Amino acid sequence: MTPVLEAKPQAISGVSAGTEAEITTAYPSLAATGLGRAVGRMCDGILITHGIPMWRLLITVPLWLVIVPIALTVALVLYFITKITGQRFVLTNRALQVRQMIGVRLNAQAPLSEIKNIEIDELPGQAFYKAADLLIRGADGKTILRLEGVQRPAVFRQTIIEARDARQQVEESLKAIQSRKI
Repeated sequence: MTPVLEAKPQAISGVSAGTEAEITTAYPSLAATGLGRAVGRMCDGILITHGIPMWRLLITVPLWLVIVPIALTVALVLYFITKITGQRFVLTNRALQVRQMIGVRLNAQAPLSEIKNIEIDELPGQAFYKAADLLIRGADGKTILRLEGVQRPAVFRQTIIEARDARQQVEESLKAIQSRKI
């Protein structure tokens, strides 16, 4: 007769009962700024197709030689400005935090237990960057945080939801353990 092995529950990655641990960090793209979205709208409007009439090419090629270098210069300047003065979005096992890009200053945070819904709000010009804003809403439906210009917002949204659900399970487990001690 073979012995029956009991399955032990596995630890949830990034979640610990006693300490706050960082799960992931998201950095906003250029789509977080108005000027970045304007560049994105301009780039979205450029269609590259075969069979373009010659008269269109004669007009658009010189424009490209002027507009593209200007747009690239603006994008690079914006990129460096956002990296120096911008924000980053840190997800921990206890809260979603908005921190300064450089340093550890906390600008805003929302405890995971207060997050009830997360909406994706794609503004014009953000599709080019594959980015959107995430609206973090509480139980009352009010926006707690707005995370601007998050790249691959659906992935980050799902990660936040999974961390929130894991946190709720940990809290329920801790309550059950505490009730046994009495």
